[in-house]
Amino acid sequence: MTKVNGIHCLKKNEIIRGYNSFKNILVDSKIINNTFLRLNIQVKEEIKENGEIQIIKDPLNNVKVGFVVSKRFVRKATMRNRLKRLAREAYRLNKNILNVPEKFQVKILLGFNESYKENFKNLDLIIMNANMRTMLLKVTDFLNKRK
Repeated sequence: MTKVNGIHCLKKNEIIRGYNSFKNILVDSKIINNTFLRLNIQVKEEIKENGEIQIIKDPLNNVKVGFVVSKRFVRKATMRNRLKRLAREAYRLNKNILNVPEKFQVKILLGFNESYKENFKNLDLIIMNANMRTMLLKVTDFLNKRK
C-alpha cells in the first residue's frame, strides 16, 4: 500500500488515532460538505514544541487525517470498513493536491454524508476519487482564505 519514496503513501504518523483526538476535532472544527463526503477541519495557527515555534518544510507533515463512518447510519461493520478503506485509498492518491501553508497545523476528519446512505453500496474508487479531489480542493481554498 505504501510506496517508499513516492508521494502516494499514507504513513502511520499522518493518521489521527485515539478517542480524545477525534472528540477534540469534532468539538472545535469547521464542516465542509460534498456529495458523499463530510469533512471536519481543525486548523491551528502555529506549531509549538518546547515553547518554540517549529517550522516544518514539508507541507504534508502539517496534515493529520482520520476516517470516520457512523454506526448509526451504516450498521454492518463490513460496509463501514469498506467505506473507510475507499476513503483512505482516495485520500492517499489525492493528498498531493493539498497545499498547506507552513504556519498551519491541520487535522481533518473524513466522514460520509448520511443523506446518501442508500448509494453507499454502489460506491467505488473512481467516484470516491472524484469526490475526494473536490473536497481537497475546497480545503486548499479554505486554507488560502485564512492566510
